[in-house]
Amino acid sequence: MSCNGIPVPTKFNRRVPGDVLSQLVQLGGLTFYKDFTGSGSLHANYSLGDPTATFTCDCSATNPRTYVDANGVIQLVTTANVGLIWGGYYDATGFHKLSKPGLGVFAQGANLLIRTDGTASGSGLWTGWQVSKSCANDPTTTQVLCPTLSGITNAAAQRFVYVDGADTNKSLMLQSTNTVAGSVVEGNVVTFSFYARSQTGTTGANFIGQINWRDSVPALIGSETSSALTLTSSWRKFSVTGTAPATTNRISAKVGFNNGVDQGDLLDFEVYGMQVEINPYPTPFIPTTTGALTRNAETLTYLIAGNRTAAQETISIGFMPMGGSFANDGVARVVLNNTITTSSNTDNRVIDKATSGVVLRSYPAGYTGTNKSGTTTPLVNTPYVFTSSCNSTGNPNLQIFLNGVQESTDSNTDFTPPPWTTTFYIGSDRGSINQLNGLFTGIAIHSRALTAGEVATEYALLK
Repeated sequence: MSCNGIPVPTKFNRRVPGDVLSQLVQLGGLTFYKDFTGSGSLHANYSLGDPTATFTCDCSATNPRTYVDANGVIQLVTTANVGLIWGGYYDATGFHKLSKPGLGVFAQGANLLIRTDGTASGSGLWTGWQVSKSCANDPTTTQVLCPTLSGITNAAAQRFVYVDGADTNKSLMLQSTNTVAGSVVEGNVVTFSFYARSQTGTTGANFIGQINWRDSVPALIGSETSSALTLTSSWRKFSVTGTAPATTNRISAKVGFNNGVDQGDLLDFEVYGMQVEINPYPTPFIPTTTGALTRNAETLTYLIAGNRTAAQETISIGFMPMGGSFANDGVARVVLNNTITTSSNTDNRVIDKATSGVVLRSYPAGYTGTNKSGTTTPLVNTPYVFTSSCNSTGNPNLQIFLNGVQESTDSNTDFTPPPWTTTFYIGSDRGSINQLNGLFTGIAIHSRALTAGEVATEYALLK
């Protein structure tokens, strides 16, 4: 078999554009290539070894996952071991369709709020939720189907309508049920996220999201309030994050107009996808019914034999962090990792962000060997191509690039090729933890150290 006249292995998927593949082959030493931007199989498009992908995630109706498709619709998945291709995402400015879709790899998470599936009660409110207000009259509360935002069966947004007649600096908010006792304790970093839009137009008032810290009674002991949020007629995703103070035992959440409802204001808004999680930034929505639910961690692996070389290797991998930036937030994010022959961390090849770090770094031969960090802090919802070029002897031994631009080199320490076993991980470490919490668009691996010019060429192909 050949591609534009260039011999390629038979374990090759023809769905990748031939010109991209042929140019990667022409760079020399290509051993593995996968384009994640389609919706088909996760098996490698080009592989000198076994192309088989193994994607694992224990997923069911009680451990659901969601993703956002290219039309901006939240889709529910309850089938285990299926990789999810994201077509776009929401933030505080609205929906953004991705020019290149990506495979999501997310860590375990849990939505501590219950009844976020839109279950209606007789009062027109979600079951168990309530109106929290200081304004004089009651709002009109209804559930509104929202098929342009959610493809989940019977998904309904909560709508509030209120035309003010005589209030001054009052509030009108939707308040959640309390999370269960002991679900949040002192020191937990908690994020409350939700989707919201203005239905027929909103004037005046101060729209916010709020976390209410509660003790074991459960009495209110404090709050974390977002800055003023801007509503439009299109759905946007907002969040607020805070650290639980002393005596916290559980929380409730509020969203709506806080201390800004005045005479003449027209208030008409919808909210959906409410989530409270112990995490410094929001992750994909987990719809719940009568209890908190967990999204299990996602893991993607391939076999090393034939696909990887330890002494000389260049890895270029396209990714996009989601939820939060690479800020020093206490969360490790792994882009690539290998299994090793010992239980220690001394022999490995890793691309990751440290728990207390803000940049990507590369370890060509373990945590006790040489390593280098980049200089650019990757931003949330921004695509990158990170390249690590490893050479066990010679000069330089390690070069790292971001978006085709060299950021760091090491020319002082020869390393011993790692004694790998069988598997390498995309988006998590070998213990299936410390996931990227984001998307992957593609990966190319060569059995030699590419030059700076060749890395720039590869970036142009993968970006």
